[in-house]
Amino acid sequence: MQVKHFLVFGVLAGILSLVAAAGAGTNKPPPASCGTPVISQTSGELLSHSTYAKCEYPRNFKCEWNIKGLTDVPSSRIEFSFAAYEMPRDKPPCDDTHLKFFSGDALDKTLCNGREIPEKFVSSGENVRVVFKSTTDPKGITAKGFHMKWRFVRECQPDDFICKNKECIPKAFQCDGGTGLALRDCVDESDEENCKELSSCPDPKGKLCKNKMKCFTMEQECDGVEDCRDGTDESDCKDVECDASKGLARCKHKKRCYNKKQQECNGVKDCRDNSDEEHCVVQTCTKDQFRCDHKFACVPKNYTCDGVADCNDNSDEKGCEKKTCTADQISCDKGYRCVDKKSQICNGIKECRDGTDESSTHCKVLESCSNPGEVLCGHKFACVAAKKICDGNKDCTDGSDESKCNSDGVTCSATQFKCRTAQCVENSQRCDMKSDCFDNLDEQDCPYKTGQGPPCGLNHIWCRTAKKCVRSSTACNGVDDCGGGDTSDEENCASKPEEACDSRKFHVCKNNQFIKKEYVCDSKKHCADGSDEKSC
Repeated sequence: MQVKHFLVFGVLAGILSLVAAAGAGTNKPPPASCGTPVISQTSGELLSHSTYAKCEYPRNFKCEWNIKGLTDVPSSRIEFSFAAYEMPRDKPPCDDTHLKFFSGDALDKTLCNGREIPEKFVSSGENVRVVFKSTTDPKGITAKGFHMKWRFVRECQPDDFICKNKECIPKAFQCDGGTGLALRDCVDESDEENCKELSSCPDPKGKLCKNKMKCFTMEQECDGVEDCRDGTDESDCKDVECDASKGLARCKHKKRCYNKKQQECNGVKDCRDNSDEEHCVVQTCTKDQFRCDHKFACVPKNYTCDGVADCNDNSDEKGCEKKTCTADQISCDKGYRCVDKKSQICNGIKECRDGTDESSTHCKVLESCSNPGEVLCGHKFACVAAKKICDGNKDCTDGSDESKCNSDGVTCSATQFKCRTAQCVENSQRCDMKSDCFDNLDEQDCPYKTGQGPPCGLNHIWCRTAKKCVRSSTACNGVDDCGGGDTSDEENCASKPEEACDSRKFHVCKNNQFIKKEYVCDSKKHCADGSDEKSC
C-alpha cells in the first residue's frame, strides 16, 4: 500500500512544494512519511522522514520536494548544507538509495554513500527539485537519513546597488522604503539613505506608492506581488472571475487572468506568482520533432524556420538564416524556405506554411479543361485524362482523381446510368461523345467506337461518310460540319428561313433543328434529339 501526501508552503515571494510517496511495508504504526519542511523568510530545513528522531527511514520509500526561487529577486540560487547525514554505502551512479538535486532537467548533485557530512553547494538554477529514494530490496540496508538546510543566496550583478558593508541588492529595492528583508535590503540599511520622497511619477500612467518612495505601473497593480513595500499596489484588490469558455484561467493569486493556450507552460512568467508555469510537464520529443526552449511542447521539425511561430516562446524561429533559392525554386515563408517549381508548386499541397506555392502569384486557376477527354483536378491547376479517373493511381497531385471512387450505397433511377465515381447521369447522356461521368464510364464501350449500331447519343448527329458525330446544335447552320463533303448535318433542313416558320411544312425539333413534316413518325429519327419519333 502506498500513501501520498500533497502539501504547499509559501516563503514570501519564494515557494516550496512537497510531493511525498511512502510505502507502508511494516505493521509498526505510525508509518513514516516524507519530512515536513520548517520554513523561515528565505531559508528552510528538511528531514528525510517524519520519524527521523526515532528510527531509520523505511525501504521502498520515495519523497520529492520542489523549491521554487524568489520571484521578485532575479538571479537568486539555493544553497544546500547538512546538519546530519547518514546513508548506506552505495556507489555511483547510486541506483539503489540516493538523494538527488535537479535544476530543471540538469542534475546538480547526487549523494548516496557514507556518514561523512557533504560539503555545502549551490544550485545552478533558481528552482530546484530534490528527490530522495530508498532501497526497494526487501533485505536492503536502511539508515538514519539526513537533516538538510537550504537558503536563498545571490551573487552580485553589474547593475546592483552596493551596500556600505560591500553586500549587494537588486537596484529595484533601493529607496523603496523597506528594510530587514534578506537579498532585498542592505543589513546596514544604506540602501535607504539620501532617498527623497516623490511628488509624482515619471510615467503619466504610473501610480505613487503610499510611502511616496516608489511608483508602480498598471501592470503591477493587483498582480499578486507587492511592488510597493507598504502594499499600496495590492490593496483594495478584488478576486477576478475568468471566462473558461474564452480560454482564460485564473492566476493562483486570483487577481489576474491569463490565456491558457498561449500563456500556460510557455516558459514566461505571465502570472507574477508563476502559477501559469507551475504544473508543466517536460516533454520528450521524437526524432521528427523539435522541442521548444521552454521544454513543455514539441512541434514538427519541418515547422522550424518557416516564418510561423509554433512554439509560444518563438524558439522554433530563433537562429534561422534566410535561404538563397535557385532558378528552379521559389522563395517563401519570409525567405526561410525554397520549394521546387516543377514538383512542389500548384499541386494542391501547401509546401510553404504561408501558402505562397499555391497562391495566384504562381498558379493559374482553370475554369475548365481545353480537351474534351480531360477532367479538372480538385485544386483546379491542372487536368488529367478522364480515363485515368479512379484507376488506382493519383494522377492529380491532390489525389482528387481518386477521391470519389466508391459508388457503394449510390442508387440510380431506371432512367439513369451509374458511374464508378458515385454519380448518376441520365441514360440519354450515355455515348454522346461527352464525358458526363468523372471517370468517363458513360463513353466507354460505345457503338461509335466499335462501328456497330447507332453511333451517336442524344444531342449529336452521325455523319454517314465522315464516320463521326457532331453536335446537333450545328445542324442546319449552312456549314458542312461533318466535313469531307459529308452533308449529313445539313440534310432535311428548311431551304429558306421563311419556310422554317411554316409549321405546315416543317417540324421543329426540340434542339431547334427543322425537318420536313413527312419525316415525322417514319421510325427513322431525323431529329438528332429523337423528338420526331416521340408521341407517334
